[in-house]
Amino acid sequence: MNFLLSLALLSSVVGVFSDCEIGFCKPHETCCPAEDPEGWRCCPFIESVCCADKIHCCPKHSVCDLESGVCFPEETPSQEEEAPSQVEEVSSQDLEKRVGAFEESESDLAEEAEFDVDATRRCDKGSYCPDESTCCEVLHGGYGCCPLPNAVCCPDKIHCCYSGEHCDASSHYCIRKRPITRAPAELIEGNETS
Repeated sequence: MNFLLSLALLSSVVGVFSDCEIGFCKPHETCCPAEDPEGWRCCPFIESVCCADKIHCCPKHSVCDLESGVCFPEETPSQEEEAPSQVEEVSSQDLEKRVGAFEESESDLAEEAEFDVDATRRCDKGSYCPDESTCCEVLHGGYGCCPLPNAVCCPDKIHCCYSGEHCDASSHYCIRKRPITRAPAELIEGNETS
């Protein structure tokens, strides 16, 4: 009888702490609990930190500060000794919501371009982007639209950064020269997802 009671208790605990279904999130995302007690959402970072509000998430090795809306790096002894301007900080606009990226298909982009051709720029003979955006090469070989003017296109052909910044080695973060800060890179619209 004790065995059955223990088994029932264990199965309820496992149900509460179980992970989302395999394949629910993409390989480069992390599955986080959603506001719905039985739901899950995908955070766009590998091994991310799921915030307590069940709406936001932060990159690996960072801490959610829900009051200020900022992801701060975890404190380490070497960081505590550095000057504040040398510690990488993710700005308040970069507290990521655990929602999949909005992506447009090439046909959607073409329809927008046909609708207002004067407000677009031509990337190549078949691709257009809105004027206040930047054409970036995307994974499937064509062009997509970075939502930033005069942007820097990252080598992964998925992300882009503001002018004057550069992409880090993972292409997931944008780094400014001064003061040193790190923030998630923007997604290039037009990439196909699998």
